[in-house]
Amino acid sequence: MKVLFIGLSNNDKVRGVEQYCINIVKFLAKNQDLQIDLLCGQWQRNYYDQLAAANVNILCAPCGRSKLKRHFFLIKSVKQLSNSYDLVHYCNTLPVFRKNAVPTVITIHDIAEYKIRQKYTLIQRLYRKLVTKLSSSIADKIITVSNFSKDEIVNALHIAPDKIKVIYNGINHLPFQFNYNTKVDFNNKKYILYFGVLEQTKGIPELIKAYEQIADQIIDYNLIFIGKKGNEFEFLQQHLSDKINYLGFLDYDDLYAHLHYASCMVFASKYEGFGFPILEAFIFNDNIITSNTNSLGEIGKDFAICINPESVDELSDAILQTIKFPKSFKTEEKAVILNKYRWENAAYLTYQSYRELIKNL
Repeated sequence: MKVLFIGLSNNDKVRGVEQYCINIVKFLAKNQDLQIDLLCGQWQRNYYDQLAAANVNILCAPCGRSKLKRHFFLIKSVKQLSNSYDLVHYCNTLPVFRKNAVPTVITIHDIAEYKIRQKYTLIQRLYRKLVTKLSSSIADKIITVSNFSKDEIVNALHIAPDKIKVIYNGINHLPFQFNYNTKVDFNNKKYILYFGVLEQTKGIPELIKAYEQIADQIIDYNLIFIGKKGNEFEFLQQHLSDKINYLGFLDYDDLYAHLHYASCMVFASKYEGFGFPILEAFIFNDNIITSNTNSLGEIGKDFAICINPESVDELSDAILQTIKFPKSFKTEEKAVILNKYRWENAAYLTYQSYRELIKNL
């Protein structure tokens, strides 16, 4: 089976979608039945070239990096390109405005454009809705990364549930150990931790209010934020103090050390398609607080305290509970939970979806 895998994006550094592409393709390529060509931008070669060692053929799209140029190329060229393949798989919500010559799969990680108004400008939101609506209706199969996202797609886009396959992402690309020789002395440090991009909808105002609400009961604990500056950074900046700290963006060893030594990690986001942050935290820390209203509750139900992200009272109570009665998972218990999220499994289920689709069309 010859597959055209479309990994074309704007990013010259690996982010969530690119991590998905690298790992799915790497493990798919181990299947002797598959020959994979990966279509990307020239600016992406610095991270996709590693797949050549897995016998993946890297193709560079003859287009510019801007969204206009990338999307115009895909709309104009993929149908013709698809004549040379048995199946086309788009790695993300990309424009599929006409049927390809062969079966088409698209992975939709979330539909934030329908749910989070403040994440995009009006023009961006309208265009993304158009792309999502058309692509999901034209594609022959949709893969998504959680049951929560599947329900969102079904309800918002009116897609038949049996057209959508839920395949969890893997996390075994992450380092499961870190260098304890960090620059930070963690002796006697007590803190509650948030890490991730500082964006609206991530529950940052509620976390600060929850901390301030119980500050007199946990006077020895600081609240620490780690991550890239986003559209909620200005709000955070207004609340920084000797007890509420922002450490910026840290390298892996320092980040994982901070995760490991935190009294608890809080990620009460209001909308997520998948739960990478809580799984990443759970590798190093047993005490996670997260949302119960989106995919984080689905992913975290086996190990986290799940609360309503809109409720400051629930969040403050969960922080107090975690500090007073911390959880402790046995190594084998943690391994069973994390083993559900392996790229080998995701690639196998993706391959099965290819086979079923080709067989049924």
